[in-house]
Amino acid sequence: MKIFLLLLSVFLTTNVLISQNTDTDVIYPLHNDPPIKGCKIIDIVHGNVVVYTKYGDKYRIKAISVKRNGEFINLTSTSGSSNSQSNNDNSGIYRGQNYEYYHNIKQNAAGRKTFGVLLTLFGIGGMVGAQVYAAEGGDLETAQILDIVGFISFNIGIPLWISGGIKNKNNKKAMQKCQNSNYSLNFGQTQHGIGLAFRF
Repeated sequence: MKIFLLLLSVFLTTNVLISQNTDTDVIYPLHNDPPIKGCKIIDIVHGNVVVYTKYGDKYRIKAISVKRNGEFINLTSTSGSSNSQSNNDNSGIYRGQNYEYYHNIKQNAAGRKTFGVLLTLFGIGGMVGAQVYAAEGGDLETAQILDIVGFISFNIGIPLWISGGIKNKNNKKAMQKCQNSNYSLNFGQTQHGIGLAFRF
C-alpha cells in the first residue's frame, strides 16, 4: 500500500510541475518557421510584430498568430494594411477549415498524448512495484491491487498516447497546409505588361 501511495504522489507531483511552467506562451512565425515555445510575450506591435523574452533575452519577430496566457490570437486579422501582404500567406484554408481550427485540435491532441504517456508510465511503475512489493514479502492482496491498478492504467494510457500522437502530427501537417495554401501563380499586371505573378 505504501508503494502505491508513493507512486500516486510521484504522478501527482509530475502533473503539478508540468502545469507550473510560467513561460508557456507560443509564437507561430511567418514563412513556416518552427513555433517558438516556452517564451513570454511582452507586447504585440505594428499588427503582427511580437516582442518576447526567452531565457532572459529579448527578441522581436513577425508572426501569423500567438498563444498568449492560454488564449489563441490570430494576428492576420489585427495587422494593418502595410502588413496585409505578409500575412496573406498564412490565412489560407485547408479542407474547409482555417489555421486556428487545426491549431486548437493539435493542442488538445498534444495534451491527450502527454496524459497518455504519464498514465502509461504510472501503469508500468504500478506493475513493477507490485512485483517488487510481493517479492519483498509484502501483503499479497495489496500487491494484487497495485498490479491491477497498474495494468488498467497502462492499457488506458497506451491508446491515449498513440491516438494523441497521431492526431497531433496530422493536425500539424494541416496547419502547414493552411500556411502554404495562399501561395499561388496568377496572371496580373506588372511593370512590363501582363504576365505571371507569384502571389504570397
